[in-house]
Amino acid sequence: MFKKLSMVLVILFMSVLSMVAIGAPQPIGPYYNDSVFIYGNDGLSLNIGISDGYILKVDDADAVVDDYCKLTANGVVGREYSEVKTDLSLNNVENTALTTWTGSESITTLGTIGTGTWEGTAIADGFIPNDITIDLATLATNFTCIDNENEDLDCLLIFVDGATGSQGGETDGDLHYNPLSGTLTAPKFSGDGSELTTFKM
Repeated sequence: MFKKLSMVLVILFMSVLSMVAIGAPQPIGPYYNDSVFIYGNDGLSLNIGISDGYILKVDDADAVVDDYCKLTANGVVGREYSEVKTDLSLNNVENTALTTWTGSESITTLGTIGTGTWEGTAIADGFIPNDITIDLATLATNFTCIDNENEDLDCLLIFVDGATGSQGGETDGDLHYNPLSGTLTAPKFSGDGSELTTFKM
């Protein structure tokens, strides 16, 4: 029995040697270099790179889960959130919603503001050009007054040349009124004075 088993093993060993000797297909790979991946008994290969039909290779020693992928000439690298912002030239952008944005002194140039209502502080004269165009038809025809009869002031009176229409306001340094005393001061008076309660010569 032992002799028969030994003969079988010898025959199998000789058969394998014969296959090698006559060039029988042998298992190959898989292995790859920087540009080709070889696998299978027939030596099939796939190109490595970023061209159409090629397979991709991770070319990043510190790539981790949740990284974004970026193609390079050598394959794929992992990019963190901050690196992606830099790649897209967004590294100076802050994640701020416009509904909660309170403003910034970093804005130096604005485009044309088509609509809206200005609710900020008064604009200083230095920011208003001398050649600004104003549509007088849209200006308010009324202004708000307050009652002031408790301050000792010499207030100049404003007058205009015409009774109606667009007028330029004027003052006269000799014509003024004191709201505390109720005194109206003028260098001259024209009239019969019949309605005056006190008249000083």
